[in-house]
Amino acid sequence: MNIELLDNLDDSNMPKLASKDFEFIQRELYANLHKKQILAFLKKQKNKTVQDIVSFLEHNKMTVFPYNFVNKYNRSLISCKYDTDNKMYYICNNNIPLYAKPTYKNEFRVKRYFSNLMMEQDINSPHRYTTNDFKPTKDCVLLDIGGAEGFFDAKYLDVCKKIYVFECDENWLCALNQTFSAYKDKVVIINKYVTDYCDDNHISLDKFIESEGLQNENLFVKADCEGYEPWILRGMKHTLTNSKSNIKLAICTYHSHEHEALFRSVFDDWQIESSKGYMLYYYDFDFRKPYLRRGLLRIQNNN
Repeated sequence: MNIELLDNLDDSNMPKLASKDFEFIQRELYANLHKKQILAFLKKQKNKTVQDIVSFLEHNKMTVFPYNFVNKYNRSLISCKYDTDNKMYYICNNNIPLYAKPTYKNEFRVKRYFSNLMMEQDINSPHRYTTNDFKPTKDCVLLDIGGAEGFFDAKYLDVCKKIYVFECDENWLCALNQTFSAYKDKVVIINKYVTDYCDDNHISLDKFIESEGLQNENLFVKADCEGYEPWILRGMKHTLTNSKSNIKLAICTYHSHEHEALFRSVFDDWQIESSKGYMLYYYDFDFRKPYLRRGLLRIQNNN
């Protein structure tokens, strides 16, 4: 392991990503305006996987997931309900009412969000966190960094020993607390940013793991954090280099042009598997050649 490669990180390494509605629209317009240019570059790549993407894009609009599986997802098929007591919409998922944030004020927004969420975790999606062989198991503790609505945690609620969900968006916290209100003995929701230092609003995983006595637990860490993934790993250096237990990391790489190569170099002696296919993540303002990015890496030690 070359964990020291993370020591040179600074704010200049942070990707600038769309975060507001108008920015998402702006980036979608950018991608469609440059579609011919992107296709021309991809057509030159002597790779069947890339040529399959070219074939898709020649007959479809620009999309983050340039594959036919996206056509399976129709928001009109999503069934959602409104909780008049809590004034939030929810869907039923794995027999759990999964709440949307209260700022989603209509069914259209809620259905679109959950449809996209299910698309992301399709078995053929470049964004899928798990496989049949790489997933949380009954003997592990799940650390979900960037929990949002808790979709991933709900799936493994009956599997993991304990689940810790880290989320700082106040609206998602409201939804999470309602979703897991009956599972407070199993699911702990933490309103702190996970990074490489600790203060009132931030915590490192090394410090958290020590404070919760998780040093000897098998850990499954899912990190999907808008480009903060390297800082999260830097704040886990002690655990990564000293733990004798099994550690699995589902670490997103699509936020930055550089993250896949960085993580492969850091974990050069760990088992690494990439997710299927590629993403066209044009919501990054540094979206550029070669355009295609791996969605995430699935990494585990050999303990």
